[in-house]
Amino acid sequence: MIGEFTSSPVQYRIIGLTSFFNALNESMAASKAGYSASSTQTNSSYSGATVSGAVGAAVGTNGATVGAAVGVSGYAGSLSTSSTTVGYNGAAAYQAELIASGRIAEYNNQMLQERQMKDEGYLKITTVNPGETIINMKKVMSYLLTFLLIQSFILLCGI
Repeated sequence: MIGEFTSSPVQYRIIGLTSFFNALNESMAASKAGYSASSTQTNSSYSGATVSGAVGAAVGTNGATVGAAVGVSGYAGSLSTSSTTVGYNGAAAYQAELIASGRIAEYNNQMLQERQMKDEGYLKITTVNPGETIINMKKVMSYLLTFLLIQSFILLCGI
């Protein structure tokens, strides 16, 4: 990982895409807030019957005639109705938009902090001017410790 540069255009594009899709996700979730729906369904049935009748008579020179007719009819059925009511609460939608905006800003801030942390933590190209030196303190300490151990050995052995 040492010497790796995080400020490449590809990595900045990836950060931009993740921020975009996070914002899209938060905004879509917030756009659904504030809506409510309720459904009602009513079922009813009906039935009935009618009876009707008629009687008639005729009297003539050859006799009399009597006639009668009876009629019966029935009916039955059912009726089903349903309705859906959609409501909108503007205050709830506004609150959801505020929360989503806060989450988007927080996510973008986290991405920026992560990028800055990576940019500061890796090696950077450095120019060494004439007369300047770069000292590796680990190596200096190792040489010093070795020198001290040799001196101690010389003193103990009496050489």
